[in-house]
Amino acid sequence: MDQVAPVPASRDRFSAEALLRREIAARRSSNARRAVATALRADDRFAELELGHAIKCMADRRVFSATWRGQDAIVKHVVTADRDARISAMRDEILAVRTLMSQGRLRVADHLVSSPEAGILVTERAPGVSLTRTLMRAEPVRRARLLLDAGRWLRRYCSARRDFPPFDPATMLMPPLDLSDNLAAEDRDRVAFLEGYVAAKSAESAGAPVLYAASHGDFIARNLHFSAGDFWGFDLDHETWMPIARDAAHFLTMLQLRDKTGKTEFHYGIDAADYWAFLDSGAVPARELDSILPIFLAQSMLAEIPLPDKPKHSLLLRLRLMIDGFRRQVG
Repeated sequence: MDQVAPVPASRDRFSAEALLRREIAARRSSNARRAVATALRADDRFAELELGHAIKCMADRRVFSATWRGQDAIVKHVVTADRDARISAMRDEILAVRTLMSQGRLRVADHLVSSPEAGILVTERAPGVSLTRTLMRAEPVRRARLLLDAGRWLRRYCSARRDFPPFDPATMLMPPLDLSDNLAAEDRDRVAFLEGYVAAKSAESAGAPVLYAASHGDFIARNLHFSAGDFWGFDLDHETWMPIARDAAHFLTMLQLRDKTGKTEFHYGIDAADYWAFLDSGAVPARELDSILPIFLAQSMLAEIPLPDKPKHSLLLRLRLMIDGFRRQVG
């Protein structure tokens, strides 16, 4: 009789762990659905809302698909003690940009109904598919047009609430990460270079006027949907004032980290074609392109460095290429 090779213990453990994770996720989703359904039933304002499937279940909030008066919608349920303030802030931010971003090709998913006291916000569901997926399938000319419009979306969003204060590293930079004791040896030199660059360039740029505005706060390709030529932004949390170069740097860094084309022609660590296509929109003032923006690009790359006590993500090799490309340019 032929013997069946035993399943390696490591694979068997992985399979059991995977099943357990799925079971826990399903139980969490079911519990979250019951909680949000109970909250919805308690308020007549939600009588015309039909709850759909769970999209995301986190410790502080749950996100569900839904239908509101026949249109696709998104339900956010915040469960923390400050839910009233958080839902009010989300609602108020959408209302603040509603007129500006409700017509034409550059839009936001609008507020439909909310109950801050219950921790519930209902918005339109942005139509189409994520910009991330759209870019993956786009040939170079179309990709450039899409990135140009993404930059235009950011520029319009910030156009009504902005100022030009002097650049202040103490208040405008992201807080430094404590990587010294936990950093993988192979990345210590890269981190030291980026930290040194941020310190030196910030001191050099201090006092220069910087475009400072109420921005998205988490402006990345997956928070934009593309549909029939229109761009829809969503996941607005609250009124977030920052240098626009910071949001732009975050967008470009996350875009490059997920680029699978293997491009190696970099400009400040970002694919040169993508960099210029996005920034040709004028979202970041020209005078900041070689001063303020590189500072935030370096900080964005630092923020993605994986620590040894956390699972190393599959994007580490790309991140190293980005940092090395940045370093070759600035010396």
